Amino acid sequence: DLKNATFRPKIKNNPFGEVMAGGDDDAPKDENAVIYRLEAYKRGVQKKITEAIGKNEYDVKLDKKQCPQCGAVQSYDEVIEKRKKCPNCGVVYKKKTTWGRVEQDFMERMHESQEKIAKKVTTLRKEQLKGIGHPEMKRRSGADEKIATLTDEEFLVRMQDDLYRRELRQAQHEFELDTAMPKECTFEPQLSKDFRLPVDQSSFHERMAYDIHRRQGYQALFDHGAPELSSPNHRAALRSSRHLRAAQKAIQGDEPPEVTLLRDSLVSLDSRK
Repeated sequence: DLKNATFRPKIKNNPFGEVMAGGDDDAPKDENAVIYRLEAYKRGVQKKITEAIGKNEYDVKLDKKQCPQCGAVQSYDEVIEKRKKCPNCGVVYKKKTTWGRVEQDFMERMHESQEKIAKKVTTLRKEQLKGIGHPEMKRRSGADEKIATLTDEEFLVRMQDDLYRRELRQAQHEFELDTAMPKECTFEPQLSKDFRLPVDQSSFHERMAYDIHRRQGYQALFDHGAPELSSPNHRAALRSSRHLRAAQKAIQGDEPPEVTLLRDSLVSLDSRK
């Protein structure tokens, strides 16, 4: 039988094994082979997408390097592979323009543009404000003297009201202290000699009242004074006796009491110096 028997039955492989191998006879007989192929396919797709995005971004750039001799532009593949020389000429790629070449011209154009814009804005502002300003407005500076005068008057009124409220509050406080009932706590701490001195509570009110009268005197001198006192530094100029004499000559009739008070205070300050 061993010599004459020639029948040999055909043995079939597992059909699921061929499916798992994907037609590759040399592939490992593993159940996770499909997952590996899917992951490889996913990586290939992601790589193509990344390359396409990078190439599109590179094509949009305006500062791509060029060959100085033939003018060939460096391709995206050469940038990725870090090839810095032109394959035809063997010369290193360089940018066509640099910031050092265009910096001066760019800055000059920017300054000229800013100056033109500022001139246009000034012209438009003058055209819009033309004819609607106050008749006492200065033609050179554009400042409104009437508004400044009214502001000073309102400021003095507010200061007088504040001084009146402070004095009323201080008087009420002193009245409450005088008529208050004796406190239950009778402890009196021993203070040093410096703290035993009487406190001058009216010093702040006196300084505030003097400041109000001084401001009123300045305003009266400015309104009735000499023409040279209308300068912005008229307050500093009033400290000199020469300007005081000029203001006294310019005032017609009886001067206000605020002017007299201010004049006396300024004379006393000059005598101290």
